[in-house]
Amino acid sequence: CVRDNETLAEDLSVELYDTPEACCKVHIGWVSPSKCIADTDGVTAEGTGHYYVDWSKFKCVTDCEGVGCGGIAEPWNIVYANANSCCDQLS
Repeated sequence: CVRDNETLAEDLSVELYDTPEACCKVHIGWVSPSKCIADTDGVTAEGTGHYYVDWSKFKCVTDCEGVGCGGIAEPWNIVYANANSCCDQLS
């Protein structure tokens, strides 16, 4: 998704949306909404701070970017409000 006030659409048949959220929901379903919106706004995605299972590491990680984070959860990741609920999925 691109802001048309920064990069004008050359194809006038391109559908326009009022918000990055609406565009991301309709057109970029394979990327997490927070990452799509952050990319559209030109900022770093923050994530929810909740937990999801990183099956490649077989452990729960935090939905965030940076040190101590597992990265932004993908749309197919189930996000849990706390570490205990997430870790229950591993047993």
